[in-house]
Amino acid sequence: MSNEEKSRVLGMNFGTAGGRLRKMILFDLLQRFDLDWCFRCEEKINKIADLSIEHKKPWQTADDAKAVYFDLENIAFSHLSCNCCVSNGGPKRKGQCGQGHSMVGDNVCVQTNGRRMCRTCRQRVQARYRNKNRSMLARKGRERYTKMVG
Repeated sequence: MSNEEKSRVLGMNFGTAGGRLRKMILFDLLQRFDLDWCFRCEEKINKIADLSIEHKKPWQTADDAKAVYFDLENIAFSHLSCNCCVSNGGPKRKGQCGQGHSMVGDNVCVQTNGRRMCRTCRQRVQARYRNKNRSMLARKGRERYTKMVG
């Protein structure tokens, strides 16, 4: 049976159906082993539609992003609404960023888009950017200096 025929029989895209089935199996196992608790708000996840898989520490800003992405110890389950809040820049645990740093006082900065960000995480992201783009930044610096002097 082709994927097109399978999609017709299931009434939805075959890939979508497979994803839905995997999520149902995962949610069932989480409930059986009492692992259906939100990592962010620590409340029970009652509906499959609320289930979200997330990384405890953001993999995008990690030094070894690929390793952190696939690290099973870095995976947690949460309410979709709790996970979305974190990915949109708002810490879900009161007073902490996604990495667990304090989000009060001098450790908070406001970005040009109005989002609040932990200074510790921002400095780490900036350092990674500078290291990754060192030659390009040096070239642009030389160009600016030449314009100013010349």
